[in-house]
Amino acid sequence: MSRAKGLVNEDAYLVDARRGLFGVFDGLGGSRQGALAAALAAGAIRAAYESHGNLDDVDSEAAFLSIAVQGAGALLAATLEDGLTTASVVRVCTRPEGGNTAVICNIGDSRVYRLTESGELRQCTLDDSVFGADWDVQRRLGEVVVATGLLEHAYLAQRHVIDRVLGEGLHAPHTWTVALEEHDLVLAVTDGVSDNLTFSELREVVRASRDDPERAARRLVDAAYTRSHQPSHARAKIDDITAVVASVRGDAV
Repeated sequence: MSRAKGLVNEDAYLVDARRGLFGVFDGLGGSRQGALAAALAAGAIRAAYESHGNLDDVDSEAAFLSIAVQGAGALLAATLEDGLTTASVVRVCTRPEGGNTAVICNIGDSRVYRLTESGELRQCTLDDSVFGADWDVQRRLGEVVVATGLLEHAYLAQRHVIDRVLGEGLHAPHTWTVALEEHDLVLAVTDGVSDNLTFSELREVVRASRDDPERAARRLVDAAYTRSHQPSHARAKIDDITAVVASVRGDAV
């Protein structure tokens, strides 16, 4: 689910339920071809998986996903004069002993979260920014509404600044593996969601629709869009807004 901030939506998303593959891409507004970069990256990763069979283990899946994401970045660098994007891509794979693992590749400040069956929300990725080096710091900043110190003021003023993107240089994405349980939800969102909503607000929106992933994604986007048009709110930021939500059902999503 995606909503544009204006006439052009510079976000893109990827959903391939059969392969357990999904992700979000936020084309950088400062680059002239940001929207094209996001769409090309999503298409390149999908194409890489169209000829990709299931590998034997999670490490092999992680290696392939990282190569696919880096390949998308190389494509952008080779074909676009000025096109950059973030990328948060998830491949849910089945473990030989049973159960599922989410393999995640991330670059930039789009994010992946996991909502457990008990309703606990866990952030699975760290942003590529000056605020992204520590889980506890990023979680605390995710709740900031009223700045009470220098760090909070800096965060609200500079949270749009990132230091690594896809399509610039040879940056490799960060890779994480997260064990999943049946009935977990896995969320991929662009910063239009995570900047406008606090961590707690995001959690409560998803909890309220956990039995309907499509509705959960729609409600996330709508809540973030509403907040973005509340200029009196400290977190309000006009932006393109995209969310994909997947539910873990046995050995599938």
